Amino acid sequence: MKTFCHILMIIFLSSLFPSCSEMGSQPPENLILMASPDGKNIVRMYQVFTVKSYSQRGNSVSRYGFSTNYLEKYDGLTGQLISTKPYQCDGNCQIMKVTNGYLWLRTYDTKTSKPHFFVLRLSDFTKMYDDEALAQKNNGIVFEPATMYYNPPNVSGVLIKGDDNRIYSLDEASGKATSMPDSLSLRIMGRPFLQSGAHTFPNAYFSFSTGQRPRLNKQPKDSKLVAGKLSSASDFISPYLAAYYNPALKSEEAIMANKGCIVVSKTKSSEDFVFQFTQVDTATLQTNWSAALNYGNNKISENDLLDIQLHGEHLLVIEKNAMGFLDINSGKWKWNKVFEKDKK
Repeated sequence: MKTFCHILMIIFLSSLFPSCSEMGSQPPENLILMASPDGKNIVRMYQVFTVKSYSQRGNSVSRYGFSTNYLEKYDGLTGQLISTKPYQCDGNCQIMKVTNGYLWLRTYDTKTSKPHFFVLRLSDFTKMYDDEALAQKNNGIVFEPATMYYNPPNVSGVLIKGDDNRIYSLDEASGKATSMPDSLSLRIMGRPFLQSGAHTFPNAYFSFSTGQRPRLNKQPKDSKLVAGKLSSASDFISPYLAAYYNPALKSEEAIMANKGCIVVSKTKSSEDFVFQFTQVDTATLQTNWSAALNYGNNKISENDLLDIQLHGEHLLVIEKNAMGFLDINSGKWKWNKVFEKDKK
């Protein structure tokens, strides 16, 4: 009788907490997706939690174990997986930056309580060098690559700060750093793309109206052109213009798809939304097309986008758990890729 009751209790707890019976490796959970500047490669870092034991108190169940981070690489033009096998990271590493040929990772040494970084080749995830090796190549200068900078015109390499408080241009292939002059004007890169609530075009100011569903407004610079004042045919939820920083002009530029700007908005005001991309003609403010990020049957929208890149006639759109390649002529997705969240 006691054995029968014990079995019933196990069945009851398993129905309340399905994960109780799931020992070992759990389904992978995305940590971040990050594309190279040329859009040809997208690096995925995901985490696998291995459960070693459980404990229950009241109606809550706690899992105990360890996490392992892995790296994969996807083709930015097709969305297909192109790395032959996942790269297993040592310790709790994070992606700092992806360049067109290399991957910068940050780790934390629990023994010394200090952060460290190392660089991998993007082609096959083989190691190039770590921070100690980089210091040896550069007369003992210790670098801190946590801050990213936009490259001014004619300045190549990764701009990185040394412990001598100078900015260097690092050649990733050789690991050699060249000191940049103090007169060089640098801008810190806060995020890969910009979210612009208002924008100045050559002949007009663009801004969003107030209200529950704002519209995009156009105000000619010449105040006498009263007829040039326009409002977009479409209204939006939490909209902004997708933009980027142009180092050559030292200005923020709207991402232009043919003769239209890209408005990023939400399909709903509730948490159950997906991001929507709308091409608005800058001359007429008419909507050319509108496309929502396609998740299929997965409800996994995040609160923010990670990156929007324009490559030729396509927009590369990246979120934490999804990415897609959008044709700017038709407003149709060339491909979509969704990574399901870990079901706990």
